[in-house]
Amino acid sequence: STLLASSAASDVYKRQYMAYVPDLEINTQGEDLAEAIAMARDAMGLVGIDMEDDGKPFPAPSQHVDCPAGGIVSLVDVDLVAYRSN
Repeated sequence: STLLASSAASDVYKRQYMAYVPDLEINTQGEDLAEAIAMARDAMGLVGIDMEDDGKPFPAPSQHVDCPAGGIVSLVDVDLVAYRSN
């Protein structure tokens, strides 16, 4: 799925990365970009397994995502078979 990540400073001036997976309407965050991607992958696994169990197809990645200034767009993979076995 496609991931849109952006960085922001919190009230305590600690930098956080917000991650949004538009194909699944998931929001998550991490202390750095790598953690934000890992959190997005984890959330995608949870949602993907629920979708499989409900007989719904996992959506294909978006071909275009509007990205705000300073944002990052990336594709993120998730192996639902491996995720389900954890």
